Amino acid sequence: MYSKTISVAQAAKMLGWDVSFLRVGLQQDKYPFGVAVKAKGSKRYSYKIFPKALNDFIQDQLGGY
Repeated sequence: MYSKTISVAQAAKMLGWDVSFLRVGLQQDKYPFGVAVKAKGSKRYSYKIFPKALNDFIQDQLGGY
């Protein structure tokens, strides 16, 4: 069973990517495993990473850990 939440920092570490690189990609809707949302009038984004989708992406696109 997968955890309900995973931080952007944890996901970046799993991917071997810089946190900023991952955040920008999520803001641009580049990855199928998470979303970035900015509320109206806000300057900051909130992020949601879907653990199963992240693991599937790592297996399918990056060849596993």
